[in-house]
Amino acid sequence: MGVIIGGMLISCGGNKSSEGDNGDSMSISEAVGGLRNLNKASDAAKNWEKTQEKLAAETPRTNDEIKAMFPETLAGM
Repeated sequence: MGVIIGGMLISCGGNKSSEGDNGDSMSISEAVGGLRNLNKASDAAKNWEKTQEKLAAETPRTNDEIKAMFPETLAGM
């Protein structure tokens, strides 16, 4: 997953204009920034997987339980 996200970040190139730019070279700070973003994306994906596992372990709510959470009328309608 991280490799795919990293490939997308590199392929985008930061949306720089190719006119007048060398486009082929990347500064070290841009590379470090890309790696930081990749690490953040990886951490977010791991957290999402943990959340999905927690939700999968929960029992689903019934329609009656869901309907009980909402009021029958809203602002007299």
